[in-house]
Amino acid sequence: MNYSHTQERELIEKIVEEAAALCVEYQRKGFKTEDKKTGQATDFHQAKAEGFFGDYVTEADLAVDKLLHDKLLAERPDYGWLSEESVTEDNWKSKTSFYVVDPIDGTSQFVSGGSYSVSVALVRDGKIVASAIATPSENIMVSAALGEGVFLNKQKVILEDTAFKDQVVAVSCSEYRKNKWEPYEEDLNVRPVGSIANKLAHVAVDKEQMLVVRHPLSSWDVAAGVLMVEEQGLKVVDAQGVDFDLMKYLDTEFKGLYVGDDASLKKLIDIIN
Repeated sequence: MNYSHTQERELIEKIVEEAAALCVEYQRKGFKTEDKKTGQATDFHQAKAEGFFGDYVTEADLAVDKLLHDKLLAERPDYGWLSEESVTEDNWKSKTSFYVVDPIDGTSQFVSGGSYSVSVALVRDGKIVASAIATPSENIMVSAALGEGVFLNKQKVILEDTAFKDQVVAVSCSEYRKNKWEPYEEDLNVRPVGSIANKLAHVAVDKEQMLVVRHPLSSWDVAAGVLMVEEQGLKVVDAQGVDFDLMKYLDTEFKGLYVGDDASLKKLIDIIN
């Protein structure tokens, strides 16, 4: 069966909403965590008390991944699956349509009580055609379908023009905390926003107007949000200023992502470079 982009968006919205509720439930009851690099086990309350900003995987990451996988593929059994938590499974490579998933984008934020997101995109014939990003701490879901625009809590959003001097740039919380944006604050209005997916969603609905990520990224960090900002007519480039193409980076890291309207993005890159 050929599903419309709207049908795909609505299915993703529904399942992402369920996944976000599961995240909230895990935060309520607590969960085990493990540092991916060291294998050090701890729990939510201990990690929060210690202010430990490690590279986490948690019980919640795995449970949310399973929920998304099982419920989406129950509806679309012929689709492939590319997720941060099951990246070694490469059945997506032979599929015309496949999901690109980050069950909890910003796991360290999830563990420490900050803003994290559930992020799902659908790729079909080499294009991102539908996506949704839920951020439970902000009680928002942003979604998009190719050619049909962007929705905030299922209401369509139209961006307004904003002068460069009034635009706000979403940046890394850790970089902001380390004062790495202080040298630019005379020229730029910067705001720390947790989770890469959440940054993209924010820009797509005009909470901020530009975005800079300067550290290494993976496809599942950005797939859902890239569709959203492109649907709003914004430009997306990599660290070299080249137009971003998700298909080049599906199973390899890339460094840097910049988003904004064309003219403002050129000014932003001139300032920070």
